Amino acid sequence: MVLVVPPGDQPCRLAKDLQPLGMACYSQGDGVAARAHLEEGVSLARRLGNPRELAAALNALAQLHRGEG
Repeated sequence: MVLVVPPGDQPCRLAKDLQPLGMACYSQGDGVAARAHLEEGVSLARRLGNPRELAAALNALAQLHRGEG
């Protein structure tokens, strides 16, 4: 799956969109893409300095780790 973000869109929105995209990839069996999207969401949330988005991104990444065992 590929996420296309229109030019000028807010980086915070991208951080939010990467989480469901990562989980959708995981649910379709693509753990590599899921991890890449979720890790990018964590990185972007950190760069933005947004603690709420960072917590949500880390939670999504933790769900992936838990699901992979």
